[in-house]
Amino acid sequence: MPKRENALKEALSSQGSVERRKLRRLTEEDIYGSAYFEVAMDSYRRLGGVNADFPVNPRATWDIEFEGVAIELDEQLHFNRYRALTLSEGVYGELENFPLTSYLSFCSRYEEECLCAGKHGKRWTNTSCERQFSASPPRGCLNGAGPARWRQRAFYDFLKDVSTLIIGFPVVRLAIWDEVELIGKTRTVDWILQNPSQQGNKAILSLIESRLPTA
Repeated sequence: MPKRENALKEALSSQGSVERRKLRRLTEEDIYGSAYFEVAMDSYRRLGGVNADFPVNPRATWDIEFEGVAIELDEQLHFNRYRALTLSEGVYGELENFPLTSYLSFCSRYEEECLCAGKHGKRWTNTSCERQFSASPPRGCLNGAGPARWRQRAFYDFLKDVSTLIIGFPVVRLAIWDEVELIGKTRTVDWILQNPSQQGNKAILSLIESRLPTA
């Protein structure tokens, strides 16, 4: 388990029940039978998807399951122009308390960090990704269609977001760049995870609660 994800799991364990693989995942049948199929296909095509069949990833799991809520922790690789493209879909207006403004800002402010972390090895591209999203440019170059793995990741993030509308339980995203007030100072989620404390754990829980749908 990645270091930050493990730290988040420890933080949440002090505030409630962290479970494993109890929440169901989105399936092909779910998306084909939903009102969001065409929206998802539009997002896929806008990212350069080339397959006729809908590319649901049946192996995708939630980062953390906490008190019946799926928690996704987004690090550097999740913020770039391709993720911003998926975030522009109108369906985000239906996701109550989704941090859309912050996430769009992170995509533009931190793309360079994504490039530093994501231009090597399979983080840039691989054969499977290119079967879905066509060929990638040379490593480090964001011209043209863009790295296939980045586009695939953006699409799978989109699917996880809309799954809350399709299969009915909350999905909450936290970014390492998210900021919270902690003992009179502004701290990022990343800082809190690297400097664990009970106050920090409670601040993260409050952030999660602020992003839950009210209904």
